[in-house]
Amino acid sequence: LLVQIHDELLFEVPDEHLSKAGALIKSVMEDRETLCSEFLNLRVPLRVSLCAGKTWGHMTPLQNNSSQ
Repeated sequence: LLVQIHDELLFEVPDEHLSKAGALIKSVMEDRETLCSEFLNLRVPLRVSLCAGKTWGHMTPLQNNSSQ
């Protein structure tokens, strides 16, 4: 994790690990039980969208394959 900007998280990941890292980050961030534990019971799903690119201006949606 390089930086958090408002509700955005910026990670630096080598290209060869992008798919696996994206799937892992998405699964952890969307897992309400792991994130909130017994302290908070969220009733709405947490949706995470991922983008990848070399610069902010070149970000495109990341299609991750959760089977990897």
